[in-house]
Amino acid sequence: MRQRYPAALIGLGNISLGYDNGKGEPPLTHVASLRREARVRLTAGCAPVAIERKRFHALTGATVYESPEEMLRAERPDLVNICSPTELHFAHAMLCVEAGVKMLWLEKPPVVSVAEGEALLRSVRERRTTVMVGYQRRYAEPFVSLRAYLKRGARENLLGVSVHYSLKLRRNGCHALDAVFFLLGDPDFSLAGVVPGGDPETPSFFLCAGEIPISFTGIAGEFHSLDIALTFRDERIEILNGGKLVFRRREEADPRYPSRWLGSPELAPFPTLDEQNGMADSLTDLLDSFEKGRQPVSNLESAMKTQRIMEAVLKEAKR
Repeated sequence: MRQRYPAALIGLGNISLGYDNGKGEPPLTHVASLRREARVRLTAGCAPVAIERKRFHALTGATVYESPEEMLRAERPDLVNICSPTELHFAHAMLCVEAGVKMLWLEKPPVVSVAEGEALLRSVRERRTTVMVGYQRRYAEPFVSLRAYLKRGARENLLGVSVHYSLKLRRNGCHALDAVFFLLGDPDFSLAGVVPGGDPETPSFFLCAGEIPISFTGIAGEFHSLDIALTFRDERIEILNGGKLVFRRREEADPRYPSRWLGSPELAPFPTLDEQNGMADSLTDLLDSFEKGRQPVSNLESAMKTQRIMEAVLKEAKR
């Protein structure tokens, strides 16, 4: 019989269980993911808000605590999901590492600064803690299939990448930024410029990955936007609504003009986010990585690449 790892949550808000009441299929939350994983038994959760503790206990029957310090002392979990506000991630992650927690599922962004991230990296390396950062699109479709498509040879024909995002770079745009890193094979990016003016929390900016230009357009609207377009020599692939739709536009001749254009959009032959959203897969990868002694696909080192670019962009945008 396989070992069942005791698991606990720090933070009991929307990403913990609120988005699907801990019952989504496919799961949209940490609780829904934990409850369907045979190698895990959910034992506890903590939050400073009483109504959140009450809801979590009613749903799961797990023990609830007001503080993470009390929970870690009493429960000694092997796995902790850190779903607290971003500004508390570093403190809560360090608490877990120092308490000997073996595995962390750390929500994105993992920290608020590069300095915090580097300090956390040193600690997890010293303690050999396995950390998976919740950039779910590294496990989701169409991103997994598109990365494979690029690796099979399409990367050589890639001319440029453009991104539209909304709802702040730290909250939503970081997903797009990390997804572009993932799609292109985690290369080194350089910051080419930040567009002055506009919302400094949702800036527009330009990156380069070698000779490939990458543009990010920050949209100040309140609607959720996360669209990525990859333009190749003979086609463009457009990922819309965070991966819910994928279109392909092929190069074609126009009989009315002596030139070639990208044709009308057609559904691309890739799975979508609704078919595989990455939540359950990321937990599977975390457990497999711990058992096999390897890094998860979305790990703290890959997340720090995103963090460094994000911090440089936001610093420049606020000048």
